[in-house]
Amino acid sequence: MEGEEKLLARFQEDPEKAFPDVFRAYYSTVCDQVYRVLGNPSEVEDVAQDIFYELYQKKDQLMIRSSLRAYLKRMARTRTLNHIRDKKWKWKEDESVLDHVQDRDAPVEMKMDAGKLREYLHAAIDRLPPKCRIIFGLKRFEGMSNREIADQLGISVKTVENQMTTALKRLTSAYRQYREDE
Repeated sequence: MEGEEKLLARFQEDPEKAFPDVFRAYYSTVCDQVYRVLGNPSEVEDVAQDIFYELYQKKDQLMIRSSLRAYLKRMARTRTLNHIRDKKWKWKEDESVLDHVQDRDAPVEMKMDAGKLREYLHAAIDRLPPKCRIIFGLKRFEGMSNREIADQLGISVKTVENQMTTALKRLTSAYRQYREDE
């Protein structure tokens, strides 16, 4: 297999021609990156294929300044987070508010407020640092324990706890800001 720098140069020069080689060279790397977070082989393949599809679609606009491997790993992290968000974000709101909002007789304004709050919190989660967002998603939406997250990501339990503290502080702050703006 040719060197990474040479493959990147070929990809930047003629992406159409070099794409199959890029796919062969990095598909397993991308799958490994996604598997570390998702752990489900069928989901891993879907996300990996989406990554390469996006790479192909944007091939003429890409400006890769680092290595191709680093770029694809970053894409894998981002797409994995998006996958978790899209699949698992079922908000666990205060049950009394949720029951009232879901009630057919609930005022339209309250239903609209819940939708705006959900959008606001989605945006706040999207603004979390990447590692913090992954850990928050695994904890809150996948229901994983701190130990499971630490084992899956190859980090310490203390790091998981610290990242969750950071996420919750930022989301609490975002929620307060939302309430002040209302």
